[in-house]
Amino acid sequence: MRTIILVAASALALTACDRRGGARPAPAGAAAVQGAPPPARRAGLWEQSMSRDGETPAVVGKMRLCIDAASEARLSVLGGRVGKDACRRRAFVRRPEGGYAFTSTCGMGAVGVTRSTGTLSGDLASRYRIHAQSDTTGSSIPSMNGRHVTDIDATRLGPCPAGMDGGDVILANGMKIDTGKLSAIAKAMGGGG
Repeated sequence: MRTIILVAASALALTACDRRGGARPAPAGAAAVQGAPPPARRAGLWEQSMSRDGETPAVVGKMRLCIDAASEARLSVLGGRVGKDACRRRAFVRRPEGGYAFTSTCGMGAVGVTRSTGTLSGDLASRYRIHAQSDTTGSSIPSMNGRHVTDIDATRLGPCPAGMDGGDVILANGMKIDTGKLSAIAKAMGGGG
């Protein structure tokens, strides 16, 4: 159970860092335009598939998440707050060809410290894609340590169904997680909160 929660939290936190982080140099090849974060995802039910190192993880390979204004403020696609103060450094820039490039350094307690670079593309109203390369050290889950490439493809399916509130996630195995409680879970396991 702990592994499922840590993997789910790390998937959600891949690019989710504290908004208070300062600007850093732009990733190579990115436009030198920094500033406001990407626009918010459109409210509703999003289906998100994730692959890591070219393989779909069994636990969180495909999940559905219900987004409303409050959960988007907490978990925005770039710049959210899975754990208060989890990400000390982050930067993102708008790319000339569209989308955003980002870098982040995030300490997630038992999940370790992750340094990521990547891109976000798509309209955030109907679909988006994130491609990130991450280097993780200090994770209590050995398979998370090292260099990993993560791809996330998300499609908006429509309004959230009855029984799903903003911030609710249903993993591929049917497990339902209230992302509003992830900070408390991370703190209880020794992470940021």
